[in-house]
Amino acid sequence: MSDEAGSSAPRKDTMMYEHWCEHAGCKKWGSLGFALGKEEPRWFCAEHQPEWKLKHA
Repeated sequence: MSDEAGSSAPRKDTMMYEHWCEHAGCKKWGSLGFALGKEEPRWFCAEHQPEWKLKHA
């Protein structure tokens, strides 16, 4: 028997999310998201990704 029989419904979350680099003046795709704790993520391109300081370095 299949687990998909009759009860599966099509997904409705078809929205495309676009994240652009948050660096001032940059118009590139922000493919790298960074967040601290429960903050909203901030998005950056590979060129402008922030350097994170390690806690135990």
